[in-house]
Amino acid sequence: MKIIYFASIKESLGISEEKIILKKSCTILELIEILIKKDKKYKFVFSNLAKVKCAVNSSYVNFNTVVYDKDELAFFPPVTGG
Repeated sequence: MKIIYFASIKESLGISEEKIILKKSCTILELIEILIKKDKKYKFVFSNLAKVKCAVNSSYVNFNTVVYDKDELAFFPPVTGG
């Protein structure tokens, strides 16, 4: 699975994208738990999910969405217009 990080999330993690192998499908919340166990930077980034939005294969989704190894997942902060 390809995971892409944008804006402040990218800055906090120090990477713009990464690839991970999912052995089975899981929800985005379950995937976040996997990432949090990987490094404390993820715990900081995902400590307040109200400040994180996500998209799978370029479509906005919620954290209960099931993802698969072939998917592309993006995390980004909420966007405001002006």
